[in-house]
Amino acid sequence: MVAALLLLTATMASAQQFKASHLNKAATKLKLDAAALATDSLPATKQVKVGQQTVTLRKDEKGVVEHIGIPLFFEEMRQLQPSPIYDYLEYAVLDHQYRVSDNSLMLQDLKFEKGNWATLSKVMENADGCDIENVSEKYYRVKWTKGGTPVVVVSFPINYELLSNSNRKEMELNFIRDIKTYNDTQRTTPKDYSGRMAPTGEPDMYVVPGSSYIISDINNNRYLTTITEETDSGKTHRLAILFDRHSPKESLANLLVEYDMPIDSAMIELEFVLDNHKRETFTTTIRNWLGFCQKQGLQPFFGFEENKNGTLTGTLIMRNMQSGYDHILAIRAAENELFADHPLVHGKVHLFTPSSNVRSIFDNNGAASRRTKNNH
Repeated sequence: MVAALLLLTATMASAQQFKASHLNKAATKLKLDAAALATDSLPATKQVKVGQQTVTLRKDEKGVVEHIGIPLFFEEMRQLQPSPIYDYLEYAVLDHQYRVSDNSLMLQDLKFEKGNWATLSKVMENADGCDIENVSEKYYRVKWTKGGTPVVVVSFPINYELLSNSNRKEMELNFIRDIKTYNDTQRTTPKDYSGRMAPTGEPDMYVVPGSSYIISDINNNRYLTTITEETDSGKTHRLAILFDRHSPKESLANLLVEYDMPIDSAMIELEFVLDNHKRETFTTTIRNWLGFCQKQGLQPFFGFEENKNGTLTGTLIMRNMQSGYDHILAIRAAENELFADHPLVHGKVHLFTPSSNVRSIFDNNGAASRRTKNNH
């Protein structure tokens, strides 16, 4: 009994050292020491030899291994042009070479326009440049060149499950696990929006036009107001991000899209509706939520629906254009909670919704508000 318990504990500890199950499988297949991979002494990025093959490993700040693959990209490119395709392709080549996965269907989505698996695995020895093209937000084309001449060209669809080498259930569980432990400590200098603002028609309220998603009503506009302060030399006026009970719609919009809101205490209750129809609720600060999503490459867009009897509703979309998915939040906020000492917003969350499905929900005929209303 004791031996069985020790074995179970060791297995659980090993699993927790990897971001996803396919990485655990890869480490086992390559006979890499799982315990050694997740120690503080391991550099953030490390290259090891498996026979004659160089293999790249990367861990996060908590020592969890988040990538194992055959190197295909220059580190400078990874830093300057972040993209989910790096890890996908490097792991795909490793999977093809070592047959890590029991199912090779994921590899069939990768099409060679020039070259093959063998030339791709050795591309770092034969290329001096690489270009990534996002074609109509439908598929990626990656081209390695030598002196401007293509060496290897591959293409594959923009599909979040494909790019993460995972499935939706595992991605949901990992997302919830990580947001629960995330603590945003980043502090930035508030942005100066004064050069981009325009009048709204309301006294002392200005809009900073942002970008929109699918329809113009779903956007990340910011709203500013004029603050008057008494000083020793008299009254001074300055612009500030608006958060005022007299403008609840604009205040809610600011809270959900502006990372640098001067309200650290604002909270969001997240009710996750999972792919297996189970639900899990977790509450964190809105700053934590936005900071975590920002690290995941997500951009916020908010569409206001209505204010009915003091309860505001709308839809928050956290978009990941590069991976082709969105997190959709049906937002609800009672005014007495929104403007309390510790503001509170409620969100019903559907994670990893394919962007193509989101586009089909909204159209240019005003159907968005009617459809999102049914989600609350």
